[in-house]
This record gives sequence, C-alpha cells and structure tokens, in this order.
Amino acid sequence: MSCKFFNAKEWKEVVEKLPEDPGIVHCDEVRISHFENINLDRSMILCLPKTSENNPFDGFKWTRSENGRRIQPIYRKYRINDSSYQGLHCTESKIAFLRKDVVKTILHYETKTYLHYFLSDVELFELPSANELTKPRVSGSVSIDLKENILPQRTTSAAYEIAKQKGYQVSRKQINNLRRGRTDVIVGKSGRRAVTTLHHIEILEKNFPQNLTYFIDHNNELVYGFVKMFEDGIRIFTASCPNEIEFEEWTCFVKEVEEDDSETRRQKIKEKLKHHPSGLIFPSRVYVDTTFNLTDAYVTLILGETNSFQTKTSGKPRIIPLGYLLHSHKNETHHQFFADCLKEVVEPYLIDKKVPCVMMDGEPALNVYAEALSSNVVRCDWHILRGLSLKHRQKAAKQACRVLFGYKDTNHKWKCGLFGSFTEEQFERRLLKVKNLVDSRIFTWFVDASLIQHSLVFQVGKEQEVADDDVYCNS
Repeated sequence: MSCKFFNAKEWKEVVEKLPEDPGIVHCDEVRISHFENINLDRSMILCLPKTSENNPFDGFKWTRSENGRRIQPIYRKYRINDSSYQGLHCTESKIAFLRKDVVKTILHYETKTYLHYFLSDVELFELPSANELTKPRVSGSVSIDLKENILPQRTTSAAYEIAKQKGYQVSRKQINNLRRGRTDVIVGKSGRRAVTTLHHIEILEKNFPQNLTYFIDHNNELVYGFVKMFEDGIRIFTASCPNEIEFEEWTCFVKEVEEDDSETRRQKIKEKLKHHPSGLIFPSRVYVDTTFNLTDAYVTLILGETNSFQTKTSGKPRIIPLGYLLHSHKNETHHQFFADCLKEVVEPYLIDKKVPCVMMDGEPALNVYAEALSSNVVRCDWHILRGLSLKHRQKAAKQACRVLFGYKDTNHKWKCGLFGSFTEEQFERRLLKVKNLVDSRIFTWFVDASLIQHSLVFQVGKEQEVADDDVYCNS
C-alpha cells in the first residue's frame, strides 16, 4: 500500500472498492488499537460513517506552532467520478513521520469519510499512552451541560473536578476554552476549598437525619441538601417583627397617600419621616442570598433584621443568621426543602406578627422563601445593578444607576429615580423621561421587569421626600 499522500486516481480506486475489501477497515471511530500493526503494513485505510468533522478525532495532534508560525493540515481538492471533493494532508505534530490524508465522499447517496494513515520513513512507530493522546472535542450535550450547569459560579478547577466525577473526558484547556466570553465563571484564586463526598454526607445523616436529603442521580452525581436552623436567632428576629395590626395600618396609609394629590402626599410623607428619619418603617426584613465559592457546594443564607440590636456608631439595625442551606444544585427542589424547614420553625413565633418583606436577587427559585413566610418579594438593589453591569457592561450600568436610584445635583438637591416612584402613573411618567438617557437594552429591561414593585411600600435606604418632580435630600 502507498506510503505517500494519495492523488485523485488513487483515491478513486479506494472509494470504488467493495465494502468487504480486506484493505479497508470499516469502523465508527478511530481507536488506538487500529495502529498496532502499522509498523508491518506501513499504512492503513479506515472508513468512517458520515461525520460533521473535516478531520475526525483520533487522539493525535495535527497542528502546532513553530517559531511563531502556525503549521496545520493543508486542504486539497480531488476530482473523483466527475465530482469535486475536499481532502486534507496532515502531519503529526510530535511524530513527523506519521501522516494521514482525509477525503469525504458521497457515493450512492451515502456520505463516508476515508482516512489514509502511513509512515513516511523507516522509523518505528510507538503506540502512545493514554496520557499522551489529546482529549476528544467537547460538543453536543456534554458542552451544553458544562456551560449551563457546571461552569456557572465556579472556578475552572472546580468545574474540571466535577466534570471528571461525571465521567466527562475533558482537559483543563478545554474547560478554559469553554469559559471564554462568559461572565458567570469565577476567575482568580477564590475557588473551592473543599470537596463534598458521600462519606461527608453519611456523617451528616448520622448526626442530623432530619436536616438532610440526598441521593445519587442517573449521572452518578451526588445530589444533596443540608439545612441548619438557628432557633435562638429566629426568636430574636420575630420578636421585633410588626404585629398584623401595625402592618395593616401602614398598608392602609400607603393606599390613602397613593390617592392624594402631590402636595398632600408630600406633607404626609414629610410628617412620617419625622418619626422615621431613616425612611425605614419596619426594620424586620429578611435577606436571602446564595454564595457560590465557599466549597464545591452552594450555600444559601437567610438573615433576619432586628431593631433589638443596633450598630453603635450608625444606629442601624443589626442582622442575625436564621439558617443556612448547603446544596449541590441551584434548582427549586432544594430551596423548597429549606423553605419548608424555615416555615416549620418560624410559624410558632409569628402568631399575630408579619414579616414585611423578603429581599433577594432575581433568582426565581428563591421566591419560595417569601411564600413560606407569607411575605412580599423585594428585589435587592445591589443585585439589580450588578446584573445590569454583567449583562450590559459597567458603563451602561453606571449610567442607569442614576436613573434607577436617583442622585444629588450640584446644588445638593436630590433627584428621585425610578425606584422613588410612589404610584404607577408616576413611574410611567418618569419612565418616558429617561428613555433617551440610558442604553436601549436597559430601557427595554425597565419596561419588562415591572419595576413599579419598588414603590415606597417597601422602599428603604436614603432619607427622602417623594413628589412628582424634584425633592430635597435631608441627609
């Protein structure tokens, strides 16, 4: 058999041979075992079924860089039976005498790929070990799983370890290539510090059987959720929550003010701020957030705000932990388990009391905590701004920040943003004014995100008076 690149005539002879011809090996993929006798025969021909790859994977490396110059396969065109076909001439990057040429043909409406391997000189070919072969290309469902489930909120090292646990044959370089262009991958040295194993879960099960749920899924991946509640903290938090009568009175006040004219509304809010100069009516908010880079697990924390303890210098209410959840996945199942545990512990202490609101980011799965506490969801302002920065770049987000939260002008006059809107009509009016002041994509998000939910019913933060136009900042 020829130990050189085939020409068009030789390729024609190859493709016209019968399937049972012993000189051609028909297979689904190239395996290293095919090269066991190449030192005796000096060449071989493989025939693969239809493939989308111009150069089918075989574990060898056919490209390299040398002295700043890229050396890669050379494309060739062949004329076979009045049809034009594209082929490749390849030279192995580390074994220069191992070569192959490839041609993809269509005969009798069936696409096939022929590979001709040969040794160009008399040197002996040594089979490489598994560690010396390159990894197969990452594509299809594996690529989707890596991008959507494994890489987000993890370092590439953590993603590589999890991919190995799931049985994926990928390299660190392939993981790094997949993270390109993604903003949700952790970069730097803030990666995981511990790996959760089945042994760890079994220890938790032995000591806290009621707080744990786990199983091994069909991908042989450990799925778990572990809950820890702090009942003392819950008692302290619920003790400072408003009773239902106080909360109902506040709700009625808001509805009355909403129907007033702008001047009456200004006066009523000004009077209310005399008794609550911070602008915070009920310092009993619940905070829910998920942290990603403490271990290989997700950690969801629930914090409660209480006016029973205050920061000495600023006088602000302190927050205390109510519980946490260690979980392997971000899906709602784990959060529902945590929310049910929270409800069971909190309910006895919330008789005739009300949790004003639950603050969280935009993760839909976290809404179960507000449902468990029979409370309202308020989007966290910081997470909104950070989300805009990641999605639409920092410059556009910084510009939108003034529009959303307001700002002081040169005369120290406070200009209210969209989040300072008290009524839906006021929100719509302000929305039209800012249309040309922000990025068009962010304006579309303003319209779709129903930001009117950030009314003064639950608004916190700056001390402010709200009117239709300009207001003064009292701080």
